[in-house]
Amino acid sequence: MLVSALPRAVRTELTKLRTLRSSWLVLGLTVLAGIGLGVLSARSTAHAWAGMPAADRAALDPVGSSFDGLDYAELGFGALGVLAMTGEYATGMVRVSLLAVPGRWVFVIAKALVVGGLGALVGEVCAFGSFLAVQHTLGPTGRAVQLGDPHVLRAVSAAGLYLAIVALVGLGIGAAVRHTGPAVVALVAVVFLAWPAARAVEGISTLPSKLLLANAVDALVTVVPVTGPQAARVPGPGLAWGVLVGYAVAALAIAGWRAGRDT
Repeated sequence: MLVSALPRAVRTELTKLRTLRSSWLVLGLTVLAGIGLGVLSARSTAHAWAGMPAADRAALDPVGSSFDGLDYAELGFGALGVLAMTGEYATGMVRVSLLAVPGRWVFVIAKALVVGGLGALVGEVCAFGSFLAVQHTLGPTGRAVQLGDPHVLRAVSAAGLYLAIVALVGLGIGAAVRHTGPAVVALVAVVFLAWPAARAVEGISTLPSKLLLANAVDALVTVVPVTGPQAARVPGPGLAWGVLVGYAVAALAIAGWRAGRDT
């Protein structure tokens, strides 16, 4: 019964998200910011290339630098997840939604499939668009790469999937907090502000730093090895994927628990 009800629940969630104009506005502005800011950063690099020290030239990661603008895009994707859930709590429609499906997990999984699926689709568009635009901008430096080069396709795909993970994290936070403003603040704390807290305990262990979303994605979207103090904070690829999956699972668990309190 639960499996047979899922397609109908997914169609319902698609309709909800499609009619939520703020979600499309957020995504549109996010993609523009993600690609545009990445290109602006690359233009600055290309402009300064002739006078750049040899060490800085060698340290340039043409793939990782393609995603400089995604530091801002991830906030938009997280806000998409927040809005998808807090909108229902704000209007009281969440109770109707839960009554319309045979169990809270159908509701949560359907919403996660829609938010995560849209996040992955638009995230990949943003990641590939940013990569292609930045490589074109870096052309005069001679450091531009192509998708067929080693590890490049993996890195670009991972960047798009990361944005989908952030959207699911926003969904879980939205379910837990229920109100858009505080939920966005909590999202910023999880995605951005956890970094100084993890840095504060690095004298004891660097594990908290390795469990941060920002450091996990750094391990997956770069092709030039990270050096210096940051290298100790970046997890290996296996742990990095585990961190991303762990955040997604935790977000769904929180959403399911919170929805269960409304049944």
